Amino acid sequence: MTTLTSIQGHRREGVSPLPESWPSSPSSSSCSSPTLGSDGEFEFDVFLSFRLGDGSSKAFTQDLCEALKAHDLGTCFFVDKESREEFGSVEQVLGAMERSGIFIPIFSKGYADCRVCLMEVARMVELKRLVLPVFYDVEPREVRNQRGSYESAFRKHEESQDLDSKTVKKWRDALKETGEIKGYDIQNEAYG
Repeated sequence: MTTLTSIQGHRREGVSPLPESWPSSPSSSSCSSPTLGSDGEFEFDVFLSFRLGDGSSKAFTQDLCEALKAHDLGTCFFVDKESREEFGSVEQVLGAMERSGIFIPIFSKGYADCRVCLMEVARMVELKRLVLPVFYDVEPREVRNQRGSYESAFRKHEESQDLDSKTVKKWRDALKETGEIKGYDIQNEAYG
C-alpha cells in the first residue's frame, strides 16, 4: 500500500493545470507566488486537503487526482483514510505542505469537523501560496462565515476542553480567508 499518491510527470507546454471553468486569478492575501526549494522545484506540485470519511468528496478527490495524473500535471500529495495511519503523524502531513506549491482544499459538509483539515487550511494561509478552493456541496459563504455544518462543528470545537480559543480563532480566520477566494463550486450532483 502506498502512503501517498505521487503523480510522476512533467508539465506539458501550453497545457493549463486548471479546468477551463476554474477562476483564472483567485484573489486573496493567501495567494502569492510560492517559494521554491533550493533545487527550484517542489516535491509536490499539488496538495489535496479533504475530509476523510466523506464518501462523495473522497470520490471527487480521487477523480481530481486521477485527472491531474492523466494530464501530466506534476506530483500530487493525496493521503486517503487507509494510508493516513501508514503515512505517519499529522506533523508529517503538515510537513508535506512545506514541500507543496499549490493547495486545493476540498471544503465539504464534514470538513470543519476534522481538526487535521482545519490545521491544514490554517497552514495554507500561513504559507501564502496559491490556494484553489473547491466548495463541494457547501456554499462559499458557509465556509467563510462558518454557517450550517461549519457553525455546528465550531460550536463543538469551542466547547472542547483540549482546544484553546487562540487555536479555534486561527482556524476560523483561515476559513474566512480561504472562503473569500473565488474557487470551484460543485453542488453534489455527479458524486451524490
